[in-house]
Amino acid sequence: GDTDVELRLFNKLTELNTSLNHLEQALEYAIAAVRLSVITGNQLKEQVAFYRLATVYYLYQQYEMAENYYLKALSLSSHPLQSAKEAMYYMKIYFRLGDITLHKLKDAYDAAGYLHLAFAAATELGNKQDLFNVCTRLANIYKNYIVNEDLCLQFVQQAKALSTELHECEKSP
Repeated sequence: GDTDVELRLFNKLTELNTSLNHLEQALEYAIAAVRLSVITGNQLKEQVAFYRLATVYYLYQQYEMAENYYLKALSLSSHPLQSAKEAMYYMKIYFRLGDITLHKLKDAYDAAGYLHLAFAAATELGNKQDLFNVCTRLANIYKNYIVNEDLCLQFVQQAKALSTELHECEKSP
């Protein structure tokens, strides 16, 4: 009904204002979309609204709020993963959460936890480039933040193997 039309409009206005870097307006529309999505009782619509709100907070550099709403969006996901598209969604959010918690919130342990979840989703997808990116981040954490030589070596070796595979794929016609 009207609620769905209004929700779609708020989502579009959030996206438009985000793309124009009008973050204050984007935040207003994202919050309105979350409120409306909760009223609909549709979990997917709520998940989309919370994800957009988290993204606006991320762009606003309000990283604790972004982390909170990304986690809320993830909590509304179906378990286990239903599709490759869903695994990609998880991988991207956990990867971003790893970056936020490591570089902005300065919590290497939470970052490692998020990146291990991104690694699991990337493994499910089988995308070598994503796996390489996650392994590189994890190797960095275990080398420079949470010193663990065994885990560092494990992820360095995986990253090297993936790098070799990626370069071989580029060379073959």
